[in-house]
Amino acid sequence: MSAAPRYFKLQTREVSWKVYPNPADELLVIEYPLTGIGCIHLFNSTGQLVLIKKVNNEAVQHYLEIADLPKGLYEIRLLNDTLANLLRYLNL
Repeated sequence: MSAAPRYFKLQTREVSWKVYPNPADELLVIEYPLTGIGCIHLFNSTGQLVLIKKVNNEAVQHYLEIADLPKGLYEIRLLNDTLANLLRYLNL
């Protein structure tokens, strides 16, 4: 006898956050008003993970050094224990 599949309910909510400047050359600032961010992931236009930064969940502003990244379109994801993904697209 096989076990019944488990289903999970995902709760979502609108969260306001800022990423600037856009486009950016050397430093990217991320303002996120809620605590609990575990890490920031940055993906290039081919979906390759190019940067991971663990962040302090007490800070509202987080900084990414991006001077070594090539120019292009990137996707940023904020991950923590309550929100799985928050996406924002930006040009570097």
